[in-house]
Amino acid sequence: MPMIFFRLVYALLLIVNCGVFQSQAHSTAQSVAYLSTRELYGHVPALSVGRGPKRNNKAAEADMRTGNPFDNFSQDLDVKLITYKKTLDRFRKAGNKTGQASTLEAIAQVHLQQGHQRLALEELEEALALNNSGHNPSLHKTYALLSGVYRTLGNYPEALRYGLAALKNSQNIRDTSSLSFYYLQLGYLYHDLKQPDEALESCEKALQFISKKDWEKDAFNTLSLSVNVLLEQHRTAEALLNINEFVKATPPRSLKSIAMVTLFKAQCYIALKQYALAREQILLAERYLADIMRSSEPVFQNDSYKMGVYQVAGELYMATQEYTKARNYFNKMVEVNQKVNYLSEAMLHQLLLAKLDSAQGHFKDALTHYQRYSFLKDSIFNEAKSKQIASFQIQYETQAKVQRIELLTKKNEIQQALLKQKDFQQSVFIVGTILLLLLLILVYNRFHVKKENNRLLESKQQEINHKNESLKQLLEEKESLLSNKDVLLEEKGWLLKEVHHRVKNNLQIVTSLLNSQAAYLDDGTALAAIVDTQHRVHAMSLIHQKLYQSHQLSTVAIDEYVKELIDHLSDSYGIGGRIGFQLEIMSINMDVVMAVPLGLLVNEAVTNCIKYAFPENRNGTVRLSLMAVGHSDYLLTIADDGVGAKNTLELSPTRSLGMRLMKGLSKQLRGNLTLDHTNGLTIKVLFSPVSINNTYAS
Repeated sequence: MPMIFFRLVYALLLIVNCGVFQSQAHSTAQSVAYLSTRELYGHVPALSVGRGPKRNNKAAEADMRTGNPFDNFSQDLDVKLITYKKTLDRFRKAGNKTGQASTLEAIAQVHLQQGHQRLALEELEEALALNNSGHNPSLHKTYALLSGVYRTLGNYPEALRYGLAALKNSQNIRDTSSLSFYYLQLGYLYHDLKQPDEALESCEKALQFISKKDWEKDAFNTLSLSVNVLLEQHRTAEALLNINEFVKATPPRSLKSIAMVTLFKAQCYIALKQYALAREQILLAERYLADIMRSSEPVFQNDSYKMGVYQVAGELYMATQEYTKARNYFNKMVEVNQKVNYLSEAMLHQLLLAKLDSAQGHFKDALTHYQRYSFLKDSIFNEAKSKQIASFQIQYETQAKVQRIELLTKKNEIQQALLKQKDFQQSVFIVGTILLLLLLILVYNRFHVKKENNRLLESKQQEINHKNESLKQLLEEKESLLSNKDVLLEEKGWLLKEVHHRVKNNLQIVTSLLNSQAAYLDDGTALAAIVDTQHRVHAMSLIHQKLYQSHQLSTVAIDEYVKELIDHLSDSYGIGGRIGFQLEIMSINMDVVMAVPLGLLVNEAVTNCIKYAFPENRNGTVRLSLMAVGHSDYLLTIADDGVGAKNTLELSPTRSLGMRLMKGLSKQLRGNLTLDHTNGLTIKVLFSPVSINNTYAS
């Protein structure tokens, strides 16, 4: 007899290690997916009072309202039960069948929460009979409660029949307020019956009928079911992705929803063997559980969530071989279920305890728990499991034969290994002697090679030292030049300023010479030409003056330069306030290469406006602007509101020196000159500094 028992236990161990229980591995935290009795059936249906003595009806309704506010704790449930029974007596005296049925449903829910499923079943069957005799068309709530009771009892055919009846009745009377719940209830039944496709389809339909008021509660309950179905199908990555996308689209706000999501993630991480992440989620789940257990709100009295936390924590610690912690959590899980007597949960708990005992080597206890699991499974699904023990025996005997064969094979392998070891030792001695001789020859050869290498290294070192000395001298010369860099740069700056100053002085001398020459001329045309030339020279002289007065030796502030140039022309021609100037010059520093032709062009255009745009001392305005266009282009615009040109011949370069100069200066700027004499005269030059610099650089 002991040998038979040992064989059975050993067979169970082999089955556990070889993966028989693997088919159950993805039922992790199945209790989390199951809504608790309080959640599924915790609300008392609204009373629909029929005919009867009004006095008894009102008294019964008052008793019902007295019982409803009590919480779902054990002591409060007893008070509720007393109040509801008093209500039932009053409805019976009044002959109110609808009131009796509603009260019986409320009493059945209390008994269901207390774990008295059989008593709840009798009360619900009586309520259904009363509703039928009273011709009450709304039976779906009674059907749903019956489905829930049969499910807790493990009678799945009846649970499914009443679940479908609740759905059909709700649709027939067009009461869609509870359709989401009924589809979810069917989903759990299909899940228990191992019909994953139907369970997922029920989840999709449940989401379609969730009301805005109950969205978060029902949505996360539906997510709970879909996650467990995917885990059982080994679609763990898809389950985790669904959780993350669902939470992103519908962030949980209530403590209950946040706690559920934490437990879902822990299930997935355990299935993916990411135990560190699973441990973090378990610690959070336990923290939420503590908050839930401290709460007095009825919605938090969730036995299934407690069992879920304990179960998932136990599975985590069993997977990480922390068996003491695992057993502690499994015991808490069993203790919670003993209060509510969920048969399907009890079956799963026995399987988990069998796996834990097997992992710890407690094979006798493992077999006991597995036999209980098999018994419960048979009672739920009504399947004959008599061949399981025979299967264990066959597998044990097969494994024993395999082990005996393996033992004989190992003995033979050991003998062969000993013989090979002797041959190997002899071969090692011979090979070792040969290797030792080769090593001595190699050492002698390396000695001579090293001696020759040392000689070469000495010659190389001398060459390196010589190069280092040369490099040191170069570095000293470089440091000397770098130390004088600031002095040289300062001297260069002063030299450039001196050059600009001398150029400015030379241009001033040219202006003075032209002024002296003008004193001896009587021809008005010649005098005008000399004055125009003086203005052009002044435009160039002003640039060099700005350069030697500024810290920038190669660029000119165009806005300041143009303003001073306009002031000079205005003063030279003595226009006073007759002609006004509007300047819109952007603040930019331009290279001398651009500034000189730009200044001459402005000088010619403004001089033309002063001399010809406003004859007979007319008043007018000259607008001058320089603006950036695009990323690298600039647009210069000189416009007046004077008389303009009578025809295009007047604007021809062959007829006017000023126009010829402006044409040449715009080409020097690599720009495009355009003239418009519609309203006065408008001169526009579009140019690019980049093209100018590239041209002069080349």
